[in-house]
Amino acid sequence: MMCFLKKVHLILKPPPFVSLSSKSLTGFLLKELTKVYILMKNTNTTLVTQRKPSDQKWYLIDAEGKTLGRLAVKIANILRGKNKPTYTAHCDTGDYVVVINAEKIKVTGQKESDKTYATYSGYQSGLHVRTLHELRQKRSELILEHAVRGMMPKNNLARHMLKKLRICVGSNHPYAAQSPIAMEN
Repeated sequence: MMCFLKKVHLILKPPPFVSLSSKSLTGFLLKELTKVYILMKNTNTTLVTQRKPSDQKWYLIDAEGKTLGRLAVKIANILRGKNKPTYTAHCDTGDYVVVINAEKIKVTGQKESDKTYATYSGYQSGLHVRTLHELRQKRSELILEHAVRGMMPKNNLARHMLKKLRICVGSNHPYAAQSPIAMEN
């Protein structure tokens, strides 16, 4: 971009034989601005695709026996649209993801007893700390949701993208009408 600006600056510099009368200067500037427009018109541009609701697909992922972090990365990439050639960082180009068997996801090492999830109600002594084992018994879908949320950007667009994540406990899901595409791995 800097090279282009330097070229434009050199083009607009009047040659020494041009007098500085108002008519000749106006004509000179008009010709040079036309040249600048032609230069700008011929530069390479990046095409940004417009998002259409018909472009969104639904994916079905079975979480049984999958490692938490590795699965969360795949889900986050699909939600952001990074698996598509039309990925644009400032646009929502992602797809819907339905995850089944969220309670059967596995973790490595001693994370089952050591990993903690903290929530705070905002009141005094309102801090609730639960281990992964306790959270798996009460609300196992929050484990995967928390992992995916941590891998998304921290902005309004990410909060909008996370609404397209549907996590179901068990192998049944109410999204059969959308005919989701089953994903392996």
